[in-house]
Amino acid sequence: MLSTTSLSEALIKARISKRLSQTEVAEFVGVSQSSYNNWESGRHCPSLRHFSKLCEILGLSSPDLLRISA
Repeated sequence: MLSTTSLSEALIKARISKRLSQTEVAEFVGVSQSSYNNWESGRHCPSLRHFSKLCEILGLSSPDLLRISA
């Protein structure tokens, strides 16, 4: 099972590699910067709908993002 910590680390790594701010990602996904920050800090996990949008902006497929976080 995917841990919240590994997903948060993968989100940070992918976002930084794309040179995007938390605000830019949050706006694209359709959530507040605070909500996105909760995902990166491991306090919450994105819904499947949001996960799909995250993959889109980060240029990764779902399996790729899950592989990064495994």
